[in-house]
Amino acid sequence: AAARPKISACVVARNEERLIGRCLGSFADLVDEIVFVHDGECQDRTLEIAEEYGCRIFVRPLRGHADASKVFSFSQTRYEWILGVDADEFLSPGLRAHLHELVRDSDVNGYRFLWPFWDGHRYVSSPEKSWHKLQLYRREALHAVGNLHLTIDVDEPVVDVDYHLEHR
Repeated sequence: AAARPKISACVVARNEERLIGRCLGSFADLVDEIVFVHDGECQDRTLEIAEEYGCRIFVRPLRGHADASKVFSFSQTRYEWILGVDADEFLSPGLRAHLHELVRDSDVNGYRFLWPFWDGHRYVSSPEKSWHKLQLYRREALHAVGNLHLTIDVDEPVVDVDYHLEHR
């Protein structure tokens, strides 16, 4: 069997000690590196937690907006696929189970995951009333435009899959 393509995960955060362990723990054992960018000087345990997960850590000058550091994080990746995850997101069991299968498809350049709406207590959306969020892309097919309001574009084909990227 051919070797699985390698995956770089990118996370940009600012003082997220309450959520970052859940985020990183949902995929740390599935990816080949985690590029972790902290926006500004850290004022809590976020960086310590990122170290526990073996992240490659970068602390950038405070910009106050994650998009400003996402392009930088992409530039620091070393592998074929990039998984972008926000600190308040985490991979569902279904997405975890199928992540490696997805990156093995040589005919796809990107995947949009089902991104359900959470109201703080429960999901208020269903697969029919939710949208898909582009968060897994082949590095060579990625085009990121902008700085404060980033637009991520990926050369076709991009596929919608119904594995959840949880957002709470």
